[in-house]
Amino acid sequence: MITTEEASHKINLSSRQIRLMAKSGRIPGAKQLGGVWLLPDDFSIIKVRRGRPSRNLIKDESND
Repeated sequence: MITTEEASHKINLSSRQIRLMAKSGRIPGAKQLGGVWLLPDDFSIIKVRRGRPSRNLIKDESND
């Protein structure tokens, strides 16, 4: 297990961003002990699509 500080150096993000992702459940296996988040050594981040879909993803029903 590694801390958010160690993870931030590993993937070049701030430790704050790592903590927010862990809290929101985007890092599987992350656990909070006391006030410290611990992540698995081989952690991965679940990507979340946000915002409006691009025009390519919207199906044009007039062509059916």
